[in-house]
Amino acid sequence: MRKLIFVFILIFFCSTFASWVHFFPEAIYGKCTGRYGEPLITKVGDDIVIAFRKIGGLFEIYVKLVRLDKDGRITGDVWLGYAGPDTTIDINPIGLNRGLGSYLELYYGSYYSRRKKLNILYLDSSLTVIDELHLDYNYEYYRRDICRADSSYIILSGDEKIGRIARDGDTIWHIDDLDTIHFTPIKLAPSKDGRFVFVAGMEHYRSSIISVKKLDISSGSVLWGTSGFAIESGKIFRLVSTYEGGVIAFYKNPRFHRYAYYWNSLGNTRLIKPERDFVDFKLSNLTPIDTNLYWACGMWAPGNLAAIAKVKLESDTIIKFLFFRTYPLHGYVDRIIPIPDSIIIAGSADTSLGEFANFYFVIKADTLGNAGIVEGHSFLPNNLNLTVYPNPFNSSCVITYPYEGEWNVKIFNTTGRLIYESGKMSEKSFIWQPQDNVESGLYIVIASDGKRNLARKVFYIK
Repeated sequence: MRKLIFVFILIFFCSTFASWVHFFPEAIYGKCTGRYGEPLITKVGDDIVIAFRKIGGLFEIYVKLVRLDKDGRITGDVWLGYAGPDTTIDINPIGLNRGLGSYLELYYGSYYSRRKKLNILYLDSSLTVIDELHLDYNYEYYRRDICRADSSYIILSGDEKIGRIARDGDTIWHIDDLDTIHFTPIKLAPSKDGRFVFVAGMEHYRSSIISVKKLDISSGSVLWGTSGFAIESGKIFRLVSTYEGGVIAFYKNPRFHRYAYYWNSLGNTRLIKPERDFVDFKLSNLTPIDTNLYWACGMWAPGNLAAIAKVKLESDTIIKFLFFRTYPLHGYVDRIIPIPDSIIIAGSADTSLGEFANFYFVIKADTLGNAGIVEGHSFLPNNLNLTVYPNPFNSSCVITYPYEGEWNVKIFNTTGRLIYESGKMSEKSFIWQPQDNVESGLYIVIASDGKRNLARKVFYIK
């Protein structure tokens, strides 16, 4: 009788544990119409907000904001945009932040007008514009960026200007010509402690040299400037500051090869790359968790599958993989947003997928990356599943891997601690018999052949 009651308790716990994926039974995805396909995704309080652009008629560009709650329900959406040669033609979401006194901020620029301007919209929780800050700061559409710096903004202009602007629009400091330090600005990132700002770009007259400058936020003075490595000409598409006081620049060349360069707090430069067994992981972003610990985003080249990993940066050069996971979606994971007891995984579909070239996807997963995606509801082909039988089980269970070739098994508890790890095997099935010190409860079984990871939850009842 006690065992029966315990089974019912475990089944109830299982249902409760799985309820957070109730509204995420699959990857949520949508179409970003027009040629601006890559969405911006951010966390605002307990919500997730997605912004993407759409081109209407001639010189008509709009932005759509879609808001999801923590369970994946769409709780609001709104189109924002302006049209006509005498008004702000383009509303360009440079970035989304939670603003002071507002639900979020939307940065945008009007670059078709005679006087190119940069502005900030403040929206409330109903996605209604409640205020607008017009910055008296000319800029070019290309080679510009904006980021939050405490209660002010660092603005990077394409005509070699950079400045710090207060929330009321007043200029705190301003540098007229970054060309004096032989530098074409591309991206900005404030340091984690809020004392500095990193500026990354390509050196003048040598478009294959990556450079980074470190500026004091309070004064705008350049603390150090350093060059990177000579490689193919291309562009920096992302800049991420680290908890160690450094910064990582993500670079893409014309052949879509991706690289990551690390600058430590003193300006020493390193090319960082995955360890040997994960050279096919195409890195798109690193989200700092702690000192030298990161969520890694990208694509697993065999199959062009969206992929994530938990990694450590060792010796400033090698990315050591602690955990790796792929999803049946063709494209890049661009961002991981940690939330309590889980993560939000967001990205965009591979541009080679034709009609799916402008799709974005959003997945909610547990801290091991398990998401419960139902492939039949995805816009990509179905995938084979890992099976565990019986489930729940008492003394042993049979784990069956659906693909040919060598594979191995790792079993984790719900806190992420590794309970069991097998060696490589070629048989299709494996019998797991927990040791005496393994407690009853929920476990996550992860099987991998080096190219793909499959996962399944299983209950063990002593």
